[in-house]
Amino acid sequence: MANTVISTGYTGVSRPGQQNLSGDALALFLTKAGDMVLQAWEQTTVFDKHLMSMTVQGAKAHVFPIIGRKREAEYHAVGNLITGGVVEHNQVTITVDNPLFDSVFVAEIDELLNYFELQSAYSRQLGESIALTFDAYAAQLSILAARNSTPPYTGGPIGKRIDASANNSDALVDAAYTAVTHIGENDIGGGTPRYFLRSAEYYLLVQNERVLNKDFGGSANISSGTIQEVAGIPIQHVKGNRIPNTDRSADSAIPSKYRVDARETLGLITNPQAVGCLNARAMRLTLDQQNDRLGWLMIASKVSGMGQLRGECACEVYDSTIVA
Repeated sequence: MANTVISTGYTGVSRPGQQNLSGDALALFLTKAGDMVLQAWEQTTVFDKHLMSMTVQGAKAHVFPIIGRKREAEYHAVGNLITGGVVEHNQVTITVDNPLFDSVFVAEIDELLNYFELQSAYSRQLGESIALTFDAYAAQLSILAARNSTPPYTGGPIGKRIDASANNSDALVDAAYTAVTHIGENDIGGGTPRYFLRSAEYYLLVQNERVLNKDFGGSANISSGTIQEVAGIPIQHVKGNRIPNTDRSADSAIPSKYRVDARETLGLITNPQAVGCLNARAMRLTLDQQNDRLGWLMIASKVSGMGQLRGECACEVYDSTIVA
């Protein structure tokens, strides 16, 4: 007896990730998750918009120009020949690092990504992970820039280390005024500086009476646990361990240009020209089907590289008593 095929009336399978019933069955999932990764990156990173950034395609390195100062203005004596003068130039070459990435394996992706809560959670974790690592590298370079004793051009200023060894709120306030004095006395440009502090130091500063006192223009709010500025410098609360406090000078897991012993570091006061960032490719999310594992690999990645530019634009606030 021949087998009989009974028609059920079904002509296809509904794929919630397919756009207009055709093409890639994961197209909508990839778009939504990619947007969430990018959103998480933008909401988490605090250093990305505080760097001198350039975008390059088809190259692994790019030159960032550095122009020296001209400070030779004088009154003209009648009849004297004006011969002009010299402005010293220099340059810093920044190379693109290997891709910065994080990933997660997802089984039965059609069912899993059909629920917004899980899609959002996975995507956010990937975006935040890359942002936190990127910020840590930027902070480590800023520390190195502040410690760099070689000026970018002859006679130029260098960065500054500010000892706040008492490690209390008054010492952190005093450090801000030392920084603005350094900036003013050395006529340092490069944009508005920002005071980056980890949570412990940030909340110490919020409770300081000098920045709480509204009669003297204090900008701290102890009820909300926030502070806007000290000595005219905007304060940036840097959560997590993005400003390092460990010795990473021999950490072979990171590129050598980012390695630093940051055990003494309490905070950073920098402007955008302290560190340069070369962007080769923005954040991207890919889904890789892995049939042998019955699932999909979600990979978020960013291709860029950073390097020191003008050391004079960076100040490191540190505690000299931590390391004997």
